[in-house]
Amino acid sequence: SDTRLKIWRGSADIIAHNPVIGTGIGTFVWAFPRYRPAGLDLQANSAHNDYLHMASEIGVLAPVIMIWIFAVVIGTGLRKGISDPVILGLAIGFLSLCMHGLVDFNFHIPANMILFTVWAAIIMRPEDA
Repeated sequence: SDTRLKIWRGSADIIAHNPVIGTGIGTFVWAFPRYRPAGLDLQANSAHNDYLHMASEIGVLAPVIMIWIFAVVIGTGLRKGISDPVILGLAIGFLSLCMHGLVDFNFHIPANMILFTVWAAIIMRPEDA
């Protein structure tokens, strides 16, 4: 929606002005008003994109590291999934949560993060465990 695009634009402005360390964990709600685009008449509590949100609060390196970790987990799951359909399903589910984070605040929902963490743990467990 147009509203979400405006929130993303404001989030990108936060990142542009605070690229290295961000504004601080948990500060998006207070930082956003300063960067709120014209025509957006609401207070955004989240960037509605977990990667932009993380970059705005912690800096651009944080989502890069996060994406790298996600890629390792998904790659491991796809590799192991050749012989284990359950692991393949978990890897695909993990990927879907990663993709959902592009358009929402998926990782701010505790139930989603618990599920995400459990799936990652199952995928990454040693082969002989």
